[in-house]
Amino acid sequence: MLQTYRQLMPRATVTFKRAGEADCPARARVEGLPPDELVGGLDQLVRRMIVLAEDITFASPLRRGDKAVMANGDILTVEVCDADKRCVDGTVIAYELTAIG
Repeated sequence: MLQTYRQLMPRATVTFKRAGEADCPARARVEGLPPDELVGGLDQLVRRMIVLAEDITFASPLRRGDKAVMANGDILTVEVCDADKRCVDGTVIAYELTAIG
């Protein structure tokens, strides 16, 4: 399963930042939300990100409030981090994030 994720991930790198810790570059797939999911106050500045867990070097998993710096310089803030959706036999393969910026 992990090998499949590695092959499917783009070579794009997002740099995660957290106060008091070294920057954490990670492979990620970043997409805008489809129009049918843009409800309840959400807008086009919302992004869904899938980030390989093995790339995260923070002392604790990704969490709300972490910053994601995109290759173009855009800075997004993690709002939701789901570690359970892409978990196999108790091992987190990838985080699914919702970030705004």
